[in-house]
Amino acid sequence: MRKFLNKYIQNKYVKKIRVLINYKPKPVELKNINESYSVSDAFIWRTDKGFNTIFKFKDIPNFFYNINSSAHISFFNKENMNIKNISFKELSNINELQINQKFLNNIKDYGTFYIYHKSKFKKNLNIILSNRCYVGYYKNNQLPCYVHGNTLVKSFGLNSENFYSNFVQKSPLFEQNYFIQNNFFYFDKTELCICNPTSEKIIFKINSQKYELMPWNMKIIEQKKNVKLINIKSKCLFLRPIIFNYKNEFFDVYHG
Repeated sequence: MRKFLNKYIQNKYVKKIRVLINYKPKPVELKNINESYSVSDAFIWRTDKGFNTIFKFKDIPNFFYNINSSAHISFFNKENMNIKNISFKELSNINELQINQKFLNNIKDYGTFYIYHKSKFKKNLNIILSNRCYVGYYKNNQLPCYVHGNTLVKSFGLNSENFYSNFVQKSPLFEQNYFIQNNFFYFDKTELCICNPTSEKIIFKINSQKYELMPWNMKIIEQKKNVKLINIKSKCLFLRPIIFNYKNEFFDVYHG
């Protein structure tokens, strides 16, 4: 009986109905595709306000599957315009990339980037690779403050140029409340870095203030001092921000 119910619950049409009627909807749904693919979070780079960004990632295909691969990283500005692409043809166990104004041709701003693995392996496997990685942020000569991947957003075939997206689900009818589990009252300032993880425009509210984001765009929204609780309301089922908290000359970064 339990096996039957599990199979029924996992049916793709049942999942769509659950999202439609808001009955325990699954916020993030990996696609059942007949090929291996590499899926990436929307990582955030910052060169604004004196920030530098450092990106560290592991050779996941070799570590788990003994597969040789290359890594390709695409950089976008906050309006999702592609501004740079780089490749790591030969990977080390741990790989590191410094992202600063010089690297981005003197751009002083913020945006997103994505990492995809590519391989010509011939093993009879359908692999879903998700390299969650770590991104660090620092100013001057401070030690970086790190946060790992936040939301699965874009994907390419591991051995093809097939593109996939919309892993995060949207409800056509019901808004979801996302309460960030922190008390922000004692910080000097809080910044919410929010990326639209879908290919459609989304509308959301932060403590009743309305915003909108075009497909795969991102925005840094500042919350002033004396705000205690932060609630994000949206029909996007997983609109989780990267958060920067500031107190005097110190800052911390984490996902909500």
